[in-house]
Amino acid sequence: MFKRLLSIIMTTVIICSISVVALAAEQDIVTNQDSMNEIIAEINSEYGTNIHILSKEELKKYGLPENTNDNEVNFDSNSFEKELRYIAEVEIPEYDRITKESISGLQSKESTLNYFNTEENTTNISINSASPVTAKKAINYATAGAKAYIKKNNYGNNVWGTVTNVFCETNMYQTKWFLSVNPSVSKIDAGRTLYWTGTGDYCGYVGGKQIYYSSGTQHAELYVGKYA
Repeated sequence: MFKRLLSIIMTTVIICSISVVALAAEQDIVTNQDSMNEIIAEINSEYGTNIHILSKEELKKYGLPENTNDNEVNFDSNSFEKELRYIAEVEIPEYDRITKESISGLQSKESTLNYFNTEENTTNISINSASPVTAKKAINYATAGAKAYIKKNNYGNNVWGTVTNVFCETNMYQTKWFLSVNPSVSKIDAGRTLYWTGTGDYCGYVGGKQIYYSSGTQHAELYVGKYA
């Protein structure tokens, strides 16, 4: 009888211990999640940024599973804060610089763009490529690209013709990524170059979460001579 009673007591103690450990682990996870949000809020307040964990709407916008950020995760708060501070202090200002460069670059070439549009409308241009050519160029954390026909103008020079598709490719599971949902191209340099611009978001995978860093615009110049 005593042994049976002792066995019951031991079993009860073990079950209670497991429950306490499980509850403590759950509380630690919640505390870590709270700490993550506190660190983000502190950095945003200090640097005037809008860093945040991607919402379900943002995940859907980029084609990521809507439950991507639902899982509670343990993380190193020091490493997490250090990485986000570096992004706020160094990388976001660089994103802003690239945005200004991309926009001003296109504006400075508008006269060439207008010249080409006039030339295309007043000269006989024949189709050179039987199907659209895919042109790509690496940008920060992504690849800019477009599909377009290649034509010859009446001077015998290869130029870009009709553009059939403009895109931005990225791996959203790498440490940092950029994606523009609706990029565009303009023809510059008398049609010899497609000036790709894409406005989108810089994001990254930190502490087990997909996090938004900043928005910005990037550009790429796709020269027809590399594909003709």
